[in-house]
Amino acid sequence: MAELVNPQNGYKEPQVVISVMIPRRTFETLNFSALDPVDCMRNFIHQMAFSKQRGFSPVKALNPKEHETTVPADRVEVEGFSDRSPKQSTGGESVSF
Repeated sequence: MAELVNPQNGYKEPQVVISVMIPRRTFETLNFSALDPVDCMRNFIHQMAFSKQRGFSPVKALNPKEHETTVPADRVEVEGFSDRSPKQSTGGESVSF
């Protein structure tokens, strides 16, 4: 969540700016000291709207129930290897910021 100005009333309000579904086992394998946060989001089902001119814009929070059969379990990309087969969700987490 972030405090963004609501253009309808001119006041800052908490709004979701990033919502992502990440399988727990995949999250535990990420090398956070070397990955690019924006590029990393491409590995997961996510909602994010960002522009260099405006920054973050509000997005709708993901609902895990709407993606139960499409959440990739343990989808990890390593040079020369890619496991991208969709599987039944097993331990995926939905996080909104």
